[in-house]
Amino acid sequence: MSRIPTNYRLSPIARRFRMHRGRAGVIPEPQVHDTLVGDVLHSAAVETVFDIHPHSCATGILLRQCGYRGRIVSFEPRERYWEQLHYCSMTDDEWLLSRSAIRLSDDVELTTVDRVPIVGTRLASAIDVFCEEDEVLAVWLSNPEDGVLLDDIVSCKQVRVLNTVCLISAADSNTISVERMLHVLRNSGWDVISVNSRHDPDEHADHAAYILAVRLP
Repeated sequence: MSRIPTNYRLSPIARRFRMHRGRAGVIPEPQVHDTLVGDVLHSAAVETVFDIHPHSCATGILLRQCGYRGRIVSFEPRERYWEQLHYCSMTDDEWLLSRSAIRLSDDVELTTVDRVPIVGTRLASAIDVFCEEDEVLAVWLSNPEDGVLLDDIVSCKQVRVLNTVCLISAADSNTISVERMLHVLRNSGWDVISVNSRHDPDEHADHAAYILAVRLP
């Protein structure tokens, strides 16, 4: 995996996070995005992470490796990804799995792959089911097409941390470019902590930006 240097402007809080990490030693630049995760979750007092349509257990493993011990809820409706998720979470009482898909509306749709009905659930509905009132949340988006949920996520006051991936150049109406993602986050009062640009042929055909952002009270 190669990395493309970026020149995105970081907010003052983002610079403080990086200075804090730098006191413990030099962090290789490609790893900055991942090594900041533990600090951000702790600083925002996150109690639950919504892992939306992950297609693997990579997010849950990363969260545990960085020291997060709160609840993880992985929303993965597609059957073919469940074996790995079930295996990784089976000994973790705080890692829950849901077959619902987070959507812009509560609906039922048929997948184009295996024609299995998928139950759609709005973010607010999922929060009502899995969280207490005013519980602090983080949201992980692993697929560029889930960027359509951005407005719902940033407008939810319980969500304090967002980790998302988006294509640097939006290929179609189902994806959001990094410029629009950063614009929406900053205009909504979020601090962008880390922006990494990577190219991984096994995951995304185009160059993708991985963004970590926080909104502290």
